Amino acid sequence: MAQQSLEYGFRQGTDKGLFALPMAASQVLKKAGGGYVYTDASGNGVIAGATNTGIVGHLRLTEDFTCSATAGATVLPCDYSLESVYELPLGSASTWADTQIGNACDLIIESNVQRVNLNGNTDKTMLVVGKGFTNAAGTVLSALVRINPSALVQR
Repeated sequence: MAQQSLEYGFRQGTDKGLFALPMAASQVLKKAGGGYVYTDASGNGVIAGATNTGIVGHLRLTEDFTCSATAGATVLPCDYSLESVYELPLGSASTWADTQIGNACDLIIESNVQRVNLNGNTDKTMLVVGKGFTNAAGTVLSALVRINPSALVQR
């Protein structure tokens, strides 16, 4: 199921798993990547990267966005559904192989952009469900992922 665009984000699922999530201060969100989040000690959303193990959901945004400098002042829609699938770019060290479908992997942040780290399986926060965008040269640039049920936490 290859996506014919480099607009990353929501690909399938429902709106039944949406809730309002107050965000931590100054979070940088890029539409060029994903929006999976965990919560800090105050219950505010923080963009997840390497070493974050408890995912609360994926933010539903369609543009670049920087949250308020005041924690909790920005409230964004967050999707916690295990059925929702999002397309994320591959991390710089990741190379696609069809055998990765069904595998658990990690998230990584590179240049303020959340990406899928197909080589990382320490935190196992994501499950790979398919191949994303393939460019004209045949290089896969993204993957379709969903939250690994074992990584989903209630806030």
